Amino acid sequence: MRVQLFLTLLRVLSRIRGAGDPRADGRTITFHNQRDFVFFRHYRYNFSEEGTKCKLQEIGPRFTMKCRYLQHGTFDAIEGEYEYIWRPDSQVSRKKFFV
Repeated sequence: MRVQLFLTLLRVLSRIRGAGDPRADGRTITFHNQRDFVFFRHYRYNFSEEGTKCKLQEIGPRFTMKCRYLQHGTFDAIEGEYEYIWRPDSQVSRKKFFV
């Protein structure tokens, strides 16, 4: 459940940057999952003159998200089927994470 939920969330978030963006050459986006938070970072990578070493430079934006709910299909607030819903009472243990 945990891995499948993260992969679904990652697929949704990967749509932020369009496929085949011509300006994306030399850039990468990182989604990092830690303690039910998803961290978003945007980097540009530069190769050295020899072409053997690579440097990452963070160029922004930078933000952190916490998944409150994930719904199957298109958004339907009334009759939508939810795959995941965050509830405050589910946070009883600091060692159990969902995403």
